[in-house]
Amino acid sequence: MKKIIFMALAIVLVAGPTTTIKAQTAKASTTAGAEIVSAISLTSDASLSFGKMSAPSADVDVTISTASQVTTTNSSVISLFSTNAANAHYNVSGAAGYAYTITLPADDHVLIESGTNSMRVNGFKARTASIPGSDGTSGNLVSGTDTFVVGATLKVKSGQVAGTYSGPFEVIVAYN
Repeated sequence: MKKIIFMALAIVLVAGPTTTIKAQTAKASTTAGAEIVSAISLTSDASLSFGKMSAPSADVDVTISTASQVTTTNSSVISLFSTNAANAHYNVSGAAGYAYTITLPADDHVLIESGTNSMRVNGFKARTASIPGSDGTSGNLVSGTDTFVVGATLKVKSGQVAGTYSGPFEVIVAYN
């Protein structure tokens, strides 16, 4: 009899309890989504021009403001002629109602050249139509478009060699 009880006890211990314990669970569903807006684009329809000037007798800065005003740091050493000075002009398009930022060239990165002679262009500034009245680097695509102008400062050296100077610079726009 001892063997039978021992065997029965061994079977119960090996088989283990048959009761299953379950934790309470809950389930929920949701959706994933995305909206793709139109890409932002930028075109230029006017180049930056500091106009015509004489070779200066001392180093001087010539600035065209975002309000299209040409000034110099020392008018006694250079003559500025009032022809063909103009701001660079840009057109931005993208998703209506979105804001964007403008990235302008850093100082000492833009050279304009005539043969082997060059001048630096620094102090780039922008003014958008969507935020009128002040210089800045942001705008709004109110109806999906905006425009802005760019001005800068030309570093003219004493006795700068006569010539027609030009060189590229890059402006970048991106959604905020």
